[in-house]
Amino acid sequence: MKKAAACALYELRTYSLRLDRMAAFLRETERLFHLRTQQSPVLGYWTSELGGLHQVVHLWPYESLSHRASVRAALASDTTWLQEYVGPVLNPAVLGQDNLLMRPLETTSVTAPTGPGVTELLQLSLTGPESDWSPPLLQVAAEVGEAAPDHTLVGCFRSVIGPANSAVLLTHYPSQEALLKAAEGRRLNTACECWNSIDCRAAQNWPA
Repeated sequence: MKKAAACALYELRTYSLRLDRMAAFLRETERLFHLRTQQSPVLGYWTSELGGLHQVVHLWPYESLSHRASVRAALASDTTWLQEYVGPVLNPAVLGQDNLLMRPLETTSVTAPTGPGVTELLQLSLTGPESDWSPPLLQVAAEVGEAAPDHTLVGCFRSVIGPANSAVLLTHYPSQEALLKAAEGRRLNTACECWNSIDCRAAQNWPA
């Protein structure tokens, strides 16, 4: 694992895919993904395994919304990207898209996941001001994976645009068994009054 370059904003994108198109989508995405990453780097790309099926989840760092807009404009004018990937690969496979614009919590860093393994996406719906929920959330981040010492916290984020008042913890584990052990062993206080709900998903690092 290595520390990612500090960025102000991170976009978490989720694509829901047609089951009969998923294998071809992943195959062609692996072949053509350089067309996307030549415009801006990706921090992580995952295929859903537990808690959500037939999905891909990817995390993109940006310096600002202006930086993101310039990347999107460059892609929109890239005829190779449009004709070889968006038209024949992306459009026929994707049933729906969601995104969440996030910032890392203060005092936290972002680490790029590398190598095989599985990443847990823990999304919490929050109430009250950030000063109320940030300390217990940082405590959860410190405790995530306590039962699995070889875990790596990818990042601890708060939402900026998208579902309001939500936070996301991304944690990398070497295997599904390590993730399960950590999930069962952590002291996640689901009764905390500042947390309305918790959504947990596990996604396989891609390419595996």
